[in-house]
Amino acid sequence: MPSTFVLVPGNLRGAWLWAEFERELASRGHTVYALDLEWERNPQTGRLPGIREQAQQTEELITSRHLKDVVLVGASNGGVPVMQVVAGALILCALRVPVHALPVLF
Repeated sequence: MPSTFVLVPGNLRGAWLWAEFERELASRGHTVYALDLEWERNPQTGRLPGIREQAQQTEELITSRHLKDVVLVGASNGGVPVMQVVAGALILCALRVPVHALPVLF
């Protein structure tokens, strides 16, 4: 059964990290969204985006596209905002895959 995947990169990475994995999932009939997190400093505060902002970016993608029953996948530190997003939701299974293990084929 096809699923909808949201792929979240780790620190200082982008959607490009997932290119091969994204192609593989899509070839198997899945819908895939590879997220590019913001890494620019806030001009008012000088702060880099933190976990809260990264979780908000992930939630915004999910809500703006009206996605349901999403499989969230985080590489490396991308797993932290993923866990923030799902903190209030029912989680059936969570799996952390180290980035050096990519691509993961199943």
